[in-house]
Amino acid sequence: SFDFIYDTVQSIKTKDCKNNESYSKISWNNKDFHIESYSGVRYPYYFGGIINTVSYEIYFFVMFFNSFLSNTTHGVLYEWLRKEKSMIYEIFDSFYFNKKYGYWYIGLPMNNRNEVEFVRNNLYEKINISLKDEKKIQAEINRIKYSRLFKLQTLKSILNTAEDSILTVNRIVSEKEFINLLNKFLDTSFIMSMYNKFYSKDNIGEVGIFPK
Repeated sequence: SFDFIYDTVQSIKTKDCKNNESYSKISWNNKDFHIESYSGVRYPYYFGGIINTVSYEIYFFVMFFNSFLSNTTHGVLYEWLRKEKSMIYEIFDSFYFNKKYGYWYIGLPMNNRNEVEFVRNNLYEKINISLKDEKKIQAEINRIKYSRLFKLQTLKSILNTAEDSILTVNRIVSEKEFINLLNKFLDTSFIMSMYNKFYSKDNIGEVGIFPK
């Protein structure tokens, strides 16, 4: 198990080394919705946020919420825009963290400008409704638990999982802590508190990438 490997690795004698890492602060060039041009034919719409305080809890929430919105099993935006509206075939999502800063974004490759405006006008109402849907929240918790099994199948995957947490929060996160944090998402007040800090409309930036 992860905890067994964790305890074993902890027993290995190590030598402290000076860390000369430095990180440039991430900031907005233009947070308000604006349009950039490109040579393609689709109308991608991106929205995202910048994180200026890093903790494992924040990292975990971004991982959870990006997936909650975009995964192709039961993601809120995927079900809405792919299954219900037939406007898109895929969703792009990404996030990045170092020990000081982070960011996340979600990209929706729309077909025209009207679809982009439709999404912008209805996006946050759709998200707010989903935050009160306990079945959707539970489904995402279960999906993450099941997918975690594949990340812990081999020694290499276990060490890679440990490395990810070291690179982000400078320590190994135990499996017990992972499960305890995941279970916090059963508490609606916890989700709303984190959502209001990092995903609410006032905290995001938006851009449309439209054909020339």
